Amino acid sequence: MGRRSPLALRIAFALALLVTLGFGLRLVASLVYWSNPANRDQPVEPWMPLGFVARSWQVPPGVLVQALGLSPDERPRQTLEQIARAQGQPVAEVVATLEAAIHDWRAPHE
Repeated sequence: MGRRSPLALRIAFALALLVTLGFGLRLVASLVYWSNPANRDQPVEPWMPLGFVARSWQVPPGVLVQALGLSPDERPRQTLEQIARAQGQPVAEVVATLEAAIHDWRAPHE
């Protein structure tokens, strides 16, 4: 491939390099964001996905999934508002359930 079309090889290399740089930048941005103490223990709000709540409060996602009665295989990317709507509950009740689960899990682990 390199002998017949060096331009194609250069383009493929440039694309691979861009993809690698993109993932690297994403990793660095994530590390910078989550290493900032201001981004930890944020108040639970309806716009947050379950994984965001778990990471912010440093609780295993499975604890929150179990607290909401979701399937252990499920790792919903839905917001808490969407989860509440799907379960037919007020979002305040879902938030309260999560806050109680966070408190119960963190109490013996701190």
